[in-house]
Amino acid sequence: MAIPESEMNKKLKASPAGQHMAALTALKKLKRSKEETWITSSVTGPPLPGGNLIKHLQGVAVLHGRSIKGKLTPKKDRSRMFLTTSGVGGKIITTEATPDGKNYIVDNEPIGYDHNLHPGGIQIIGHYLVIPIYFDNNSFTGIEFRDLNDGLRIVRNVITDRRPYCVGIATSKDKNGEFYVLAAVTKGDGSLVYVYRTPSGRRLTDPSCFFELCWKFRASPKTGNPNKDWNGYPNSISLISDKGGNVYFLGLYKGRQVPRVGKDHVDLYHMDISDTRIIKFKRLGSWEAKTEHASFRWGGSASVVGDDAIEIYACAHNITKKTVIKTDIFV
Repeated sequence: MAIPESEMNKKLKASPAGQHMAALTALKKLKRSKEETWITSSVTGPPLPGGNLIKHLQGVAVLHGRSIKGKLTPKKDRSRMFLTTSGVGGKIITTEATPDGKNYIVDNEPIGYDHNLHPGGIQIIGHYLVIPIYFDNNSFTGIEFRDLNDGLRIVRNVITDRRPYCVGIATSKDKNGEFYVLAAVTKGDGSLVYVYRTPSGRRLTDPSCFFELCWKFRASPKTGNPNKDWNGYPNSISLISDKGGNVYFLGLYKGRQVPRVGKDHVDLYHMDISDTRIIKFKRLGSWEAKTEHASFRWGGSASVVGDDAIEIYACAHNITKKTVIKTDIFV
């Protein structure tokens, strides 16, 4: 059974002769936008997370094209936005776009089976939200899959043997069809990445679909050149792919892990998974990101919105009366 398009992300147009440059082309086209999306608490909305450094936002992802009730909305309308809050007892916050151009909080949902887990950086694939979760004492570590078309119902749990700080997910293909590729940053400094894959042609809800840990990537020692180094991505990554089967890893990071200090950057790698024994990351480029009022320190992700178009998101430290989600970042 083939994976239906509704359960995959959009893919970039393949480069000529299958070269792994499609994401590089798309990233170079991104332009800075002065538009910022504001998150505002609705009158009947849930309590907001605390505004301190311990309880902060940890992930952001955007789902285009449908309102929370499933009705089609204009393409330009960022109709649903999902945020995770850091710390024990973390939550998924759902916002819905309205005609005034803002996103209002409409719901929140506890994380994990006992509502006492710590979530991390997230990504959406198709109509699923993928969330890393763990107990701070590491007695449980895993990844949760939520169905965005079914009230955030948990449809799959993947148990991991290390704490996943943030995740990225995309699909690739082999001679047997499409399969899912899942990357999880599993070390606090962002230098260790576990990469999983599923059997080909299996839907996420298929009982025979499972995520197998196939590769471990440990970054080399730093050379002192941030434009060549693996810079560490403990909070925000994303995977994207093209129609030729290439998978790309976006590492989103703040130059100094101190709030409001340092500059935000996007690093792009081609993730070569053709060898079943070893995974290779080839660096394609690095850019400074203009993330005024927001930062990858608190949360970031990316999604493909056209044949050669990518959107990147960064969020503010916390939800206040003027919380910002920044999109269309100049790189």
